[in-house]
Amino acid sequence: METNKILQADYLDILFDNRNKQYGSYALRKNEDRRLILSFLLLAGLLLSFGIWTFIGRDKTQTLMDEYDIPVTVTEIIIPTIEPPVPETPPAPPEPPAARPTIQN
Repeated sequence: METNKILQADYLDILFDNRNKQYGSYALRKNEDRRLILSFLLLAGLLLSFGIWTFIGRDKTQTLMDEYDIPVTVTEIIIPTIEPPVPETPPAPPEPPAARPTIQN
């Protein structure tokens, strides 16, 4: 790029000097401000519509809940404690017979 044009050139023009501007990233960066504003407005619109929807729908759900208000009786349940079973001890094994001496004189 010539030195006279550098002072008047945009940042993207300097960055994409001698590169393919038809590739796609040049166009994305060139229109980035417009896309950010559009996405911000879209997000703000969605949040606003969600807020209005919850504000309007709140009165209807409250009247529906009052319509189906059924008294509830609470009963206390007592759980009996069960003692663990006592393990049975197996009978003792019979004692082995006494060893006889095997060496003879």
